[in-house]
Amino acid sequence: MGFIQLPGELKQKDVVDIRIQFPTGQDYILLSKKRVESLSPGVVTSTLNEEEILLLSSGIVDAYLHKASIYALKYVEPYLQREAIMTYPPSDAVLQVIRKDPNIVDMAEHALTATIRAGLEGDLASVTSQRAAEFMSQKSTSTSVRTSQEGSDSFVLDAGK
Repeated sequence: MGFIQLPGELKQKDVVDIRIQFPTGQDYILLSKKRVESLSPGVVTSTLNEEEILLLSSGIVDAYLHKASIYALKYVEPYLQREAIMTYPPSDAVLQVIRKDPNIVDMAEHALTATIRAGLEGDLASVTSQRAAEFMSQKSTSTSVRTSQEGSDSFVLDAGK
């Protein structure tokens, strides 16, 4: 799912909503409460029904045509939180384009992946060597947290060790 921006701490069995945000600020839920069945670099597996496949395909094409971003948002307490209502309205035009040329979904996926990568490259290029050195310095002297041996929810804060 290179075309979907994923949370940094995503793990197998996590539950996410897949959302789309347009440059206008409008933000919609494409897919709700999807469980991450497996996770490997660049690939997230989840089970989708036919309606969800069409909604995601429509969202991918919309994102491509309208410079929107598709991202996943992780549930904090998936077993306590209710499933969000899917709010994304697929456009008839996008659905017609998909029906005419199913390959447009693949083209849109590749274009979105390239756009996300280009953004990352731009961000990385703007980091000065001084800023990178400061980051590494902060990282090496940062405060570490380790869990207590009792197996409880407590933790011990090691400052500067």
